Amino acid sequence: MSKIVVGVSGASGSGKTSFVKEVVSLLGIENVCVLSMDNYYKPIQAQVRDSNGKENFDLPQAIDIERFSKDFTDLQNGITIEIDEYLFNNPYKTPKKIIIKPKPITIIEGVFVFHFKELKNVFDLKVYIQVSEHISIIRRLSRDLVERNYPIEHTLYDFENHVWHGYKKYIKPYIQEADIVINNNKNMNKSIEIICVYLKSVI
Repeated sequence: MSKIVVGVSGASGSGKTSFVKEVVSLLGIENVCVLSMDNYYKPIQAQVRDSNGKENFDLPQAIDIERFSKDFTDLQNGITIEIDEYLFNNPYKTPKKIIIKPKPITIIEGVFVFHFKELKNVFDLKVYIQVSEHISIIRRLSRDLVERNYPIEHTLYDFENHVWHGYKKYIKPYIQEADIVINNNKNMNKSIEIICVYLKSVI
């Protein structure tokens, strides 16, 4: 059974993945398992399309919350789960199987983790990572071009029409519910150290 569940949210490009990697590095893989909501996007053909026929992945409906909830419940009950890595429709990469074993600390990471009613009462600690809009788009461009093989026009269209609208409606409002808010316009090293001290004390 997990002793503590940590939720990590914030805008696209806020640094959620970097935060989680550093926490795991400091606390040890034997103590932390990570359940990323990114791996629960529905297939592209099941996504909502905008008025121009473009898929909108920046809506809560883009996530298969039922499958996510089942896997999270299994982890909480001490059951190891296996999921397919989501590659954001990159045709040049092959998804791998991800094995997640229950650990003392479970981190749930993703843009919508605080929005779903199914997860409303599961968190012992809520961490919200804040970033300015211009830094968000710079990081998003860099990641999409290098890691996801998206053309620049695709990323700019998504950001202008989907990403920041979704952020304002489904992500930003939950900053008020967070236990810890981290400003990551530059770095979050000190914040991570403080959080890890607390988590160590729990386990």
